Amino acid sequence: SVPREHDFDIDDSVFRGIDARIIEIAEENARKDIDVPRQLVNPSSTRILAKNELPVFRGNEQGVAAGEPIVLPPSVDIVEDLLTAMEESNVPEEPTPQPIGNEAAEVIDEEQQIFHPDIIEPEMAFLPEDTIVARTVVQQEIEEESSFLPMDALVDIQMKVYVDPGTQQGYFELKIVPDSDQMIETLPRDITFVIDASNSIVPRKLQLTVRGVTACLAMLNARDTFNIIVFRGTPTLFNPTMVPATRDTIAQANQFLEGLESSGATDVYSAIQPVIERAPRPGVPGIVFVLTDGRPTAGNLEGRELINALSDENLLGNTIYTFGGGRTVNQYLLDLLAYRNKGRSYTFPRIEEIDEELPRFFAQLNDAYLVGLEADFGRIDENTVFPRQLPDFYKGQVVTLYGRYAPSENEEILIRLEGKSGDKDRDMVLQADLAGAVQGDSAIARNWAFQKVYHLIGEVSRYGETPELMGEIQRLSREFGVRSSYSGN
Repeated sequence: SVPREHDFDIDDSVFRGIDARIIEIAEENARKDIDVPRQLVNPSSTRILAKNELPVFRGNEQGVAAGEPIVLPPSVDIVEDLLTAMEESNVPEEPTPQPIGNEAAEVIDEEQQIFHPDIIEPEMAFLPEDTIVARTVVQQEIEEESSFLPMDALVDIQMKVYVDPGTQQGYFELKIVPDSDQMIETLPRDITFVIDASNSIVPRKLQLTVRGVTACLAMLNARDTFNIIVFRGTPTLFNPTMVPATRDTIAQANQFLEGLESSGATDVYSAIQPVIERAPRPGVPGIVFVLTDGRPTAGNLEGRELINALSDENLLGNTIYTFGGGRTVNQYLLDLLAYRNKGRSYTFPRIEEIDEELPRFFAQLNDAYLVGLEADFGRIDENTVFPRQLPDFYKGQVVTLYGRYAPSENEEILIRLEGKSGDKDRDMVLQADLAGAVQGDSAIARNWAFQKVYHLIGEVSRYGETPELMGEIQRLSREFGVRSSYSGN
């Protein structure tokens, strides 16, 4: 027989003296200076599981559902039973087949299952016939403890990199794409249409704009709220407050717009300022949809001062989108007003296509699923990632980030995104391999430079044409071939 070097006898007094607890690390500590990819469980109160109570999974990116019981295998001392069986049967070195008892056969069979997992079905390993389901009260407690919910599995990321052969400077292009195979819960919206009906808008242009807004109203769903402001001299509201998008309110809005005529002066600030003073519902996108040529003819503010005033006062989470058609559009004002307020601008020269292009642009904002985003880029300098303000996430819309990194120091990028989805705090931790990413070309570096120049132009509108800002814009223009109105010769 094989001599034993250790005592396998179980001392129950040892186990009675052990007090084991599961300890959770606070989110703000665990996620500081992200080094490794992982999925945190929801924070919970300190508690010890009751007798015969199973811990449960909180859900993760591998598809384990929240509330799935963590089932442990029965406690079997295989080594002890095997050694006992060998001693009792005096098994020779080359034994002839002999019948063995049922208990020993079960142990040997269990050993084969452990050391030869390919002979059993993976999903059946160690699972009892009757799955024990965790108590409903425990699941409810976990769900009610915290609003923290991970969303890692709901998006895909696509990474391309380029390393400049001369400087060895690395640049990346990171696309965040909603996973088309996942069911993403979308949010209601608070939408205000701000329509320029001043004398600078010719009748045909206003008529097509109204037609386009009517098409946008038809896209609203029952959970949305909306309002309409028409400005021509002084603003005129469809309703003093936001109204739910019902069949009746949409019909009334269409009647409000019917027969609208151009008149009065263009005071963009007075039209938008009351809207951004009102906060959207918590965790819901507040969309201010501005339809104008961007050429104020009234009020004390225009151009840079107008952009700064509205941007500085927009503190409650509203996003400004701007739209303009025709050859007289002030593209500078519309672009920077949207950019400084986390939105997008769309301008084009053909007036006759306004009624088609307007609803097409608005349709991109149909399915929001994450708003109020903040990012932590770990070891990547956040000052080298653009755009600085992350837009709200909409289903079907790709969010693209451009950044710079040191290939000798950064082999991967880990980004933590936090946002709101209704009354829930949402969280994503995205990992991308920089060293093994798809290789792109110099267009990635040029697009990064373009994004940085655009950011700097926004800073010029805020602080003026300082030597530092102008010098950096001109340097980027020379080095990367990016042209702007501030590029110089």
